[in-house]
Amino acid sequence: MREARTRSPVEGDPLAPLADATPELRALAASVGLEPWIGAATLAVARRLCGAPVGDPGPLGALWFAVADGELRLLEIACQREPLRAAACAVAWSTHVLRHHGARTPKASGAHRDAMGKAGGAGDEESEAQALRKQLAVLVGRRLPDGFPLPVSGPLPRGRSALGLGARVREQLGADDAAAAATAAARACGEAVLALGALVPGVGWDFATGQLHRTLLARIERLSALLGRLPVLRRVVEELGRLDALQRQARRAERGGREAVAGVRVGGELSDALGCELALLGAPETEDLFFQRLVEHRLVCLELLGATTETTPADERRGPAIACVDTSGSMQGAPEAVAKALILAVVRQLVPKGRPVQLLLFGGPGEAEPLEIRRGRQGLVHLLDFLSMGFHAGTDYDTPLLRALELLRTDAYAKADVLVVTDGLCRASAHVAQQVARAKQDAGARVLSVVVGGDPAGVDRFSDQVWLVDPSAPIAGGLDLRQWRSS
Repeated sequence: MREARTRSPVEGDPLAPLADATPELRALAASVGLEPWIGAATLAVARRLCGAPVGDPGPLGALWFAVADGELRLLEIACQREPLRAAACAVAWSTHVLRHHGARTPKASGAHRDAMGKAGGAGDEESEAQALRKQLAVLVGRRLPDGFPLPVSGPLPRGRSALGLGARVREQLGADDAAAAATAAARACGEAVLALGALVPGVGWDFATGQLHRTLLARIERLSALLGRLPVLRRVVEELGRLDALQRQARRAERGGREAVAGVRVGGELSDALGCELALLGAPETEDLFFQRLVEHRLVCLELLGATTETTPADERRGPAIACVDTSGSMQGAPEAVAKALILAVVRQLVPKGRPVQLLLFGGPGEAEPLEIRRGRQGLVHLLDFLSMGFHAGTDYDTPLLRALELLRTDAYAKADVLVVTDGLCRASAHVAQQVARAKQDAGARVLSVVVGGDPAGVDRFSDQVWLVDPSAPIAGGLDLRQWRSS
């Protein structure tokens, strides 16, 4: 029988990166002596699960196919011929099986070991291992390389048929549990793609985007991190829907019509205030509360619509956006979710209209990682990078502001506005604040800051508008963007 050789990846094959396996899989395979074969085996499983030609699975993949054919057939149904699910499924399968593999040589029975004595014990164990390899070779239909670890975590009886040996191997590898873990991974992967599609619809998160496949599969560790954040992604989906609703209501209110009532909103128009708000004026004990709500624009008012013509400001800007996102450690948790929701809202509004968004992910002094999100596959990859990253850096406003000023001097971003998303736990230097003021005057740009659960004083000196976001606001989901003030 021929020796196993790993085939070179096919050009353009979206599953080819799995031939190198992941660092975690390689380390796990090395611990049981299977590192030389793990890449070919994982790639073969993924190809089978998505209906692609398998090629040479190597001795490890051939063994898995022989002892767990039924489980792999079930996984084919779970993957539905989708490469991304197949990749996540294959990695989960390999990880689970390797943890149960065991590279120890089975020991001879006690009676046989006593008969052989100490001198011949080692040779007898080796001969028994060779006999088991021969039986497995019959099962998988190929010769197992010398030194190929036996896929068992305990002794296997000699003298059994190849099929009986295969059933015992399947049991000790935990094939049933491995199939369950791989199915869960395939479902979670599908949920992740659905969540991304709900966040930014119509930009190609589906499985037909080959370049996105290759990028995700080449960074399977980051995909795993993204799957772990599914609860956060679902929350961002909900919050993004509320943001869109608020934006639609604001556009309707600008029309000025008063022919129909669409609902209620929070505002400061006395003529639109509900009767229950005006009733506060009827008692001296509640009169001060009414005037407080009026000054703070927190009266519950009617949302009115009409057929009047909508007017567009003459100085409306149609340029791109530069978004400086604070990635400091203090942004972890709810502020991080809010920051991602805001950026996704901006991307959703601008990118489909051909207006790129330049992200500057800033941390400590000198740290400002650029990610440009625009139409096309590379823009999707950058957006995925942003979604899957964690926030753990320091904080320095000077670096991203100076970088934003450089971008404003380029042709591509000359008409851009600057958005700063932060928790406010920092200050910009006076020198940089003066440069921002001059640049805003020269280029006609605006700087809008969103402070998530922090002190807005740090952004006041360079911002045209400051939005205050409280992640613990009473709105379900914890995102309230209805409060803002101009500097």
